[in-house]
Amino acid sequence: MVVLTFLFGVQGLLLADPIPDELLDDPHFRSEFGLNEVTTPSIQQVFAMVKNLAPLSRNELLPRRGRSIPVDRSALALSLGGLIAEGFFLVHSREVDDLQWIAERINNHCAALGTGDRVTRHAKALLEEAARGAWEPLEKELASTQREVEGEMVALRDVGAVHLISLGGWIRAFELASAQVKTEFTVQRAELLRRVEVAEYFLDSLQYLEPGVQEQPFIRDLQSQVGELVQVLNHLPAPPTAESVQKLHAQAARLSDAAFGPAR
Repeated sequence: MVVLTFLFGVQGLLLADPIPDELLDDPHFRSEFGLNEVTTPSIQQVFAMVKNLAPLSRNELLPRRGRSIPVDRSALALSLGGLIAEGFFLVHSREVDDLQWIAERINNHCAALGTGDRVTRHAKALLEEAARGAWEPLEKELASTQREVEGEMVALRDVGAVHLISLGGWIRAFELASAQVKTEFTVQRAELLRRVEVAEYFLDSLQYLEPGVQEQPFIRDLQSQVGELVQVLNHLPAPPTAESVQKLHAQAARLSDAAFGPAR
């Protein structure tokens, strides 16, 4: 596992300064720190997936506004990932009002997570671009914010936060995507959800978090809910049916509740 590689293979690497872009792009460096297309997929891949789901139903894109900013660092990292995922979908649907709320929350989460000035600047730029409905700059700022947070967490040797941000993003994106497919079902759209290998990766990675994090009740609940999702995905018929997607979305919603708290 790449997480074990981080824990035992790079003790001599000191990363107190911001990570240079060329180093973040280096495949060997990313491998050492458990950064790959599953844990931190490129934003272009995410936008491509969202575009393949078009047209998007507005009623299935409502942010989880009832959430407060978590105090616990693990829950905070999960929540930040979920907010970034919501931003992906909202940018594509051109929902300015909700985007302004999301941008403000991302800014607050970054501040609470203790990221540096570079992340704060990008997070604040999200607010400005959302306020004026600048869609292409918004895509770029979301990409930059995710990238800067990734670099900051690696600099702090907090690879657990990197994985939890990615896990939170995947959970929320999967919930939103399955809701879209449930609302307007086609076999082609449903096949986009058949990514059991990603769910299995995140299920496996949860057991490599620090022991104190693993012992938290909500992390144990997450493990259980991700395991249930793996089972549902493994039994998804070929081709998928509308009924099987409804079951898949129901489990995705339970997983999202476990990660972020019940929607209000």
